[in-house]
Amino acid sequence: MKTTHRVAVRNVAAALAVFAAAGCNAIFGFEERTLEEPELCDQYCKAIGDACRDDDKQYDDSSVCLTACNRIASSDNETIAESIGCRLEFARQAASITEPGEKLEACRSAGFGTLDRNSSSSCGDACELYCNLMATVCPDEDLPEVGEPCSGFCLALEREGDFTAADAFVNEGGDTLQCRLWHLANATKQSEPHCGHANGSQFCSNPGTGSGGGGAGGGG
Repeated sequence: MKTTHRVAVRNVAAALAVFAAAGCNAIFGFEERTLEEPELCDQYCKAIGDACRDDDKQYDDSSVCLTACNRIASSDNETIAESIGCRLEFARQAASITEPGEKLEACRSAGFGTLDRNSSSSCGDACELYCNLMATVCPDEDLPEVGEPCSGFCLALEREGDFTAADAFVNEGGDTLQCRLWHLANATKQSEPHCGHANGSQFCSNPGTGSGGGGAGGGG
């Protein structure tokens, strides 16, 4: 009899505990938390980091990828903010490609600037990305106003379809959009000296000039 009584008491206590927890959740607005898929930027950076290495790499390291991706995803420009999924698809394609040239093309399309060998944007507009992020990541740099003025300036920049990671650190390697975008991605993590490079100085400058063209200034 006593055993039956103790079991009944335990059952009642357990039921009350469940009821109390449910009551607290309802009263205080707590919600049950379930495991979710990794955030989109985590998925993207893992995919592109695994697939695009050495000469195919599009970011200095995973931390740069994450800061750059989060900047893109949090952009006030809806078209820019929603372009991560497109990059992720190209990164996944790159993982399954074995032919070196095709793999590099997929990696370029998956990268920060998403510019392929023909300097065409695969996921959104590269100049729109450059102008909008320069205004928020490197606000002290002297660039034309976001919109038509900056877009026109950006469209006039040289483009290097065969640009690779190694080209990003060649003194006076050319004031190209690809070089500027590479350093803009790095500037999302460390503004100096990358903001200056992203505005056409040193690594992203034309031989003999030491700075970019088009009236944009640059730091060291």
